[in-house]
Amino acid sequence: TSWQTGVDKPIAETKFSIYPNPAKSSIRLNLPEGVKPEWIRIINLSGQVMMSRPYDSNSIDISTLQTGIYLFQLTQNNKTTSTQKLVIIR
Repeated sequence: TSWQTGVDKPIAETKFSIYPNPAKSSIRLNLPEGVKPEWIRIINLSGQVMMSRPYDSNSIDISTLQTGIYLFQLTQNNKTTSTQKLVIIR
């Protein structure tokens, strides 16, 4: 019996920044030139996905999220490429 194993080639991490951070009601993404993620996700520290949607703008409304610390993820090519900490204050 032969087993085929493989590891996906890691994709380069996308460097980006979120501002303002801490944020109140909206954030903006500062992405490198030519980078357009397919999907964004905001996850609380319990692992619950609080927002998951296609990327369509550098400006993101976070007014529905409660005060707290979250993980903000960008997805490209169906893989999470980058994660940043997002702090929401009111």
